Amino acid sequence: MYFVTGTQAESENDNVILLMKLSELYSTKRDGEDSDGFDPDSDDHVDDDPIMEYKRIGHSYASTNRIRAMPQKPTIIADMASDSIVRIFDIKDHREALDKPGHPYKKSSPIYQFKGHPVEGRAIAWCQKTPGRLISGDCSSNIYLWEPTGSTIPSWNVDPVPYSGHEASIEDVCWSPSQGEVFASSSVDGTVKLWDLRKGKKFVASIAAHDVDVNVISWNHKRAFLLASGCDDGGWKVWDLRQLGDNMNYQFRFNWHRDAITSIEWNPNDDSEIAVSSADNSISIWDLSLTMEKTKVDGIDIPSQLLFVHRGQENIKEVHWHPQIPGTLVSTAADGFNIFKPSNISTE
Repeated sequence: MYFVTGTQAESENDNVILLMKLSELYSTKRDGEDSDGFDPDSDDHVDDDPIMEYKRIGHSYASTNRIRAMPQKPTIIADMASDSIVRIFDIKDHREALDKPGHPYKKSSPIYQFKGHPVEGRAIAWCQKTPGRLISGDCSSNIYLWEPTGSTIPSWNVDPVPYSGHEASIEDVCWSPSQGEVFASSSVDGTVKLWDLRKGKKFVASIAAHDVDVNVISWNHKRAFLLASGCDDGGWKVWDLRQLGDNMNYQFRFNWHRDAITSIEWNPNDDSEIAVSSADNSISIWDLSLTMEKTKVDGIDIPSQLLFVHRGQENIKEVHWHPQIPGTLVSTAADGFNIFKPSNISTE
């Protein structure tokens, strides 16, 4: 398992980007855990330590607000930093150095950078359908489109005229999994807007999603008409885009979390499962295909769709499904990373 992350150090000069490689990942038995549900003779449970290796990618420019790897070429990464500059790095040599000890590599410099954002931002996303296409949104409510140019040396042409339509900071952006010209954005203005590159710089639809900041959005990989949004009051909703209109209502709504939603992501291998992280220091896993019911446990109403709750981290920022290891999730927080695989998540 490989993943890339950026730091938010107190001193800008101490910031780095890290490429991490994890191996020997097994299910382990915690100290003091009873034997219920644990088979010591099973090959699925091994008390060996995992192996973590990493390479530092020089980055003393600023704190990383959001970092993303290109789906079609994962060694190309986009880093959106607190100095309002978006930098693109090619970390191919760093990955080779992890796989082949002794392979030479050196401090990476950006292969491209965009200084057009007037202020910093947190919204950036690579297009799944068109390799190299990128969008980035900032706190001044502007969204910029990046189009790839060149073939041998990667480069980009960034349209200097932004997509503008929100009335406040852009908090998240994501591309449609089925159309390379369509993307969605969420904002502090409480709305989720849909955009189509073929129809100019004005949004084509707007959803009055929440009464507070819409922090994060996620498009369903298998059912492209489903979009999820999470907001500042701890609530999250699922929208059926086939019902777009003035009187559009959500398909699902949950208020399980007690603080702001910080990340939301559909399972790429299951069209009904979704992971949600919150500032209440927990991550919840849901299966929306289950019948909506409630069960009381210790006086608390537990929704039937709630499969699993993960705790133990502080100030959780993001949670992501691993696309090639079904049922496995990675979360990042102020106190480190967790890699976990809930036992009640389907891996078929």
